[in-house]
Amino acid sequence: MRLKGISTLDEANEFLEEYLPKYNSIFSLPPANPKNLHREVSEDLDLNWVFSFREERIITNDFTVRWKNRVFLIKKPSIALKKRKVTVMENLKGEVRMWFNGRFLEFEEITEHTISGRRKEREKVKEKERRKKKWKPASTHPWRLQNKVLFEELKR
Repeated sequence: MRLKGISTLDEANEFLEEYLPKYNSIFSLPPANPKNLHREVSEDLDLNWVFSFREERIITNDFTVRWKNRVFLIKKPSIALKKRKVTVMENLKGEVRMWFNGRFLEFEEITEHTISGRRKEREKVKEKERRKKKWKPASTHPWRLQNKVLFEELKR
């Protein structure tokens, strides 16, 4: 196409209309069996995910998985998932799935916004724990009275 001086897409399409029949007449072969032996694609097979990018990743101790500068948090974590390999799949539309042990995992993408929100929640919980005073039983509490009796017996 360079030798013909073709530089635009429209010119290339016009060139291919005349070039492809010549090329096919030279290099094509008739099939050995004229029957169409292709099978129908089953309904439960999703071609969007068959032709997806797949890569194995390891689940970290905080139940996150990193994929292409993105961080995903597993929604229903279990201790069995830590340090295990998960297959991350991304189809051509940009949708992401995680496959582990015969099932898809539920997850959410973590951004700076969600991280800061979780930090604030954690700080609130810690603040509540700090405010709580340790409970001391009253001097008339049965536990204290029982210990006094035992203490008195041990003194004797």
